[in-house]
Parts: sequence; C-alpha cells; structure tokens
Amino acid sequence: MAKPLPFVVTPQPYELVEVGNDTCGKLAIKKIGSLAPNEQEFIKRLSADLPDLKRDAVRLAQRIAKEQSFSAVDVHSALIQGNTELLSDYLEEVLDFQAAINLVANQREQILATCILRFRVDPEWELADTGNADLISPELVREVALFATREENGWVTEEETPPETEQPLTEEDLGKSSNPKSSRNGQKSSGESTAIGAA
Repeated sequence: MAKPLPFVVTPQPYELVEVGNDTCGKLAIKKIGSLAPNEQEFIKRLSADLPDLKRDAVRLAQRIAKEQSFSAVDVHSALIQGNTELLSDYLEEVLDFQAAINLVANQREQILATCILRFRVDPEWELADTGNADLISPELVREVALFATREENGWVTEEETPPETEQPLTEEDLGKSSNPKSSRNGQKSSGESTAIGAA
C-alpha cells in the first residue's frame, strides 16, 4: 500500500452512514459522495454480461411499429411502460420484456450492493455472498444498493435536480439507438437499461 500523501492540509475524514434498520440490521458505511474509480470498474465488469435492454427495446419497438403501422415512438413508450392496451396483440412479448427489466434491475441491485460491501466493508465479500440470505437479508441488500445508487448520483435529491430539458424521443433517435456501432461502446448500458424499466 502507498504511503500517505504529504498533505499541507489534512482532508476531513469521510462520514460514516448507517445503512439498514433494526429489522434487517445496520451497517456503518463510509460515504465518499461518489463511487471511486475502482468501484466503477468493478460494477462495469460485473455488468458486462447483462442484456442491453435499451437496444432491445428499440429493436422490438421498430419491428412492432413496422408490422402494425404504428409510430415507433408510441410503441417504444408503451413497451417501456408495459402498456398492454396498445400492444394487446404482443402481450407475450411485452410481458417478457417487463420480466427482463425486473431481472436486470435485480441483478444490478446485487452488483451494486456487492461493490459497496467489498470495497467499503469486507474486501473478501463476493457476489455469491450477497445472494446468501444467511449472510445478509434481501432487505439489507436493497438498502446497500440504494446507498450505492446515491453515491453513484452524487447524493443529488429530486429537489436539487434541474427541470427536464430533454427533448421528447423521436423516430430518428430510435433509429440511432439501434445502430450497432452505438449499442455497446463500453459505456454502462446496463445502468441505462434499468433506468428504462423505471420510466
């Protein structure tokens, strides 16, 4: 391990945050205000095999729109929201996509919790440990994953979030999203995938 840096002014110690509750147990976890680069790399590596739901949603929306002469944007929105009224002829595919959203969200939750537990609590902690209810309850896993998400987002609250300035999705945007060159470029698409599910 490297020697401490020769600070002229010593940095303030990180705050310890209690994560959990009296039922599932509490852990004191160091709050940094972001995810460290090694933590980001860990999450990226473990998320590499997760399905790219953003790309899959665009492709499915484009196919259904073509078959039904619908707007691809409307189909995409209905697919993300699980709107079975508009997509009643594609009920099985909508349900399968919603199941995929839930599965990826659960897997990402496990990865986020594992990251925090490994780098800030126990360096021996593994992904399999996170799924072992004898070691940690599912409720505490969710709490730790939520803590990780807050670190990832810099603890920005909804009140501090600027008003939406994003333009509505267009047919052109959907065309760009399905471009194989931009579907997997090393960015954390798995995180975007779960965001889709929450839309």
